[in-house]
Amino acid sequence: PVAIWAFSPLYRDEQGVQLVTNISAQLQGVTLLDDAALRRLAVAPVANTKVNKALNASSAAPLGLEPTNPDAARQAIKFTVTTAGMQSVSGRQLAEAGFDLATLDPTLLQLKLLDKEVAIELDGLSNGRMTATSSLRFFAPTVGNRWNQTTVYWLTQGATAGLRMGSRSVAPGSATTRTTALERGQWRDPKLYESRFGGNDLDHWFHAKLISSQNNTIPVESTSVDATTQLPRVDGTATYTLALTSNIRGQHTLRVQIGNQSADISWNPLADGVFVQDWQYPYTTTVQSTSLAITLLDAVATTMPSDPITLLDQVAWEQPVQLAFQQNGATFTGLPGTWRYTWRDLPTGYRFYDVTNPAQPTLLTGATATAFQDGPSVHDYLITAPATLNQPTVARHDPVKFNGGGADAIYITYPSFTDALAPLLQLRRDQGYQVTSVDVQTIYDGWSYGQVAPEAIRTFLRYAYANWSPT
Repeated sequence: PVAIWAFSPLYRDEQGVQLVTNISAQLQGVTLLDDAALRRLAVAPVANTKVNKALNASSAAPLGLEPTNPDAARQAIKFTVTTAGMQSVSGRQLAEAGFDLATLDPTLLQLKLLDKEVAIELDGLSNGRMTATSSLRFFAPTVGNRWNQTTVYWLTQGATAGLRMGSRSVAPGSATTRTTALERGQWRDPKLYESRFGGNDLDHWFHAKLISSQNNTIPVESTSVDATTQLPRVDGTATYTLALTSNIRGQHTLRVQIGNQSADISWNPLADGVFVQDWQYPYTTTVQSTSLAITLLDAVATTMPSDPITLLDQVAWEQPVQLAFQQNGATFTGLPGTWRYTWRDLPTGYRFYDVTNPAQPTLLTGATATAFQDGPSVHDYLITAPATLNQPTVARHDPVKFNGGGADAIYITYPSFTDALAPLLQLRRDQGYQVTSVDVQTIYDGWSYGQVAPEAIRTFLRYAYANWSPT
């Protein structure tokens, strides 16, 4: 086997930008290339195709370089989700995207997010077949990531039965009655991208850089956080968990203002001798308010970095609420133990789900207009109504192949640029080069499941170099 280490000789630490000038390593049982071989590789890499391909893998189809999404090579439908929650797609939309409802076996439908199957719910079948008015539902707990504002799901016709949502009864019984539950939410308003810091969720996006008031020449800036619940707030203790990132090794003091209550929170990322850059701090209160204000009061470092920074990432909250739906859908969480929950004002035509496992929700049956019973473990619940279901974008996907005939140069582009690129491609051909253009979306489909990802482009180029001829 061949091991490859890739790194940047330039990096930044607390003292500023640094340049690596020397590397020492201890390796056992390996064969190192001599200086002459390294120089040949550096000067004429194309002439050393055999050596370079050996570095990529030990076979004609290098392990780890092939397309990671097998569904990209077959007929499929892509659902692009823009809003988290329960999604609904009609049979008519599936037909318009290329599925023949007359011959389609609904039991073989498989939905995937990345390489994991997601349970679906099929409704309105006629004699075991989907019609234009049938519906397909699935649950999308979150949307987006570091590079994307949407999330792509893949629907295919498999060879075996696909994963389906189960069901269980929550008919009300004789358990102790309660009228309240918990509602969990998250405030995120990403406006600042920081390549140096991933944050608690590793997406590198933050709301803002907090400014300390320890320097009187710098004004104190307060960040307002919206913590409005879907269901009516009731008396009880709420917990707000603040997620922050800091490169300052020392005491931090943060002020949280909620309603008429103010509290100062202090923490030291270096308190136990191990520096913790990403920090989550829970703050509890009984004060009811739809918002809170966060201010960094002080950050005293033992050794101040050249670019001191404290970043506010997000705020997660858990608040007690009353199960009064006002004809709207909502999410809520139960409490430990078996309870007979009473509720009111459910939306017309509602459906009730347990979404504790978001990849495989459970349809809950037996609930009445006034109550349901469940437990003893904690469950996350979702109430939907026809008006609150989300509609993803539905698009046909035709098979793509990456076994090209080879090229001296590959131009990766968007379809809208293809015509403008044609003269350049012809010029290169007239100069004796073999060239090709590749739609970047097909690369994303093959190597990152339709999502934007720079790693997908890098892996595609390595794959083409290792497998195409010429390369």
